[in-house]
Amino acid sequence: MGIVRGLLRRAGDFLVPPLCPGCREELSLHPERGPEDPLCPACAQALLPLPQERCALCGAPLDTVLELCRECAAHRRPWCAGTCAFPYDGPAGNWVRALKYGRETAFAPLLGRAMAEAWRSHHGEASLQPDLVVPIPLHWRRLGRRGFNQAALLARHVARALECPWGEPLRRGRPTAHQARLKGAGRLRNLRHAFQVPRPGEVRGKSILVVDDVMTTGATLEAACLALLAAGAAQTAVLAAARA
Repeated sequence: MGIVRGLLRRAGDFLVPPLCPGCREELSLHPERGPEDPLCPACAQALLPLPQERCALCGAPLDTVLELCRECAAHRRPWCAGTCAFPYDGPAGNWVRALKYGRETAFAPLLGRAMAEAWRSHHGEASLQPDLVVPIPLHWRRLGRRGFNQAALLARHVARALECPWGEPLRRGRPTAHQARLKGAGRLRNLRHAFQVPRPGEVRGKSILVVDDVMTTGATLEAACLALLAAGAAQTAVLAAARA
């Protein structure tokens, strides 16, 4: 069966040559790249990695002698671990915006795999392996306008790479203002009681990995994790494509 898939993939690549999602260049022009590398060498080199020494709760570069950044040390998070794949500055931030606002869904597999790799690299211990990957939901009105939930696309690819189930037990019970337009306490007020878990049995006793596209202050992820914990989740962790 694997041989058949390989032949079909080669035939598909011949008919529709695979393109680098970053620059749309044909990947066949770069035979030196690895067979599983989705980027051309130039785009791969342009990516800005997060430093290895990063906060264990949010993925930000460490600015203290602790395992936590100043923000996480001062503010109690409702999750036990967290990280991100890339900084929001640079190409990865452009790709997140292209996915979210430009409907360029070709970036979802690339970002999702990078997120799973970041999770395994920084939180690969058995005690933190999730039972369920859960995306941050959109309110149905915004979902109708956008046509898809970018966090759900990312969650699907993260779950596939981590070989664990994914689901959508969270619901956004009311429309909220765009978080990017708010600051500080306004972000927390905007999301108060915004998330619900209509069927608590789907999360009760489980370790949940909550996925979003961008983490800024963490207010959205915090509200989602609190709702999941209130519904009976054993623990929550968070993972985002980019850290702003």
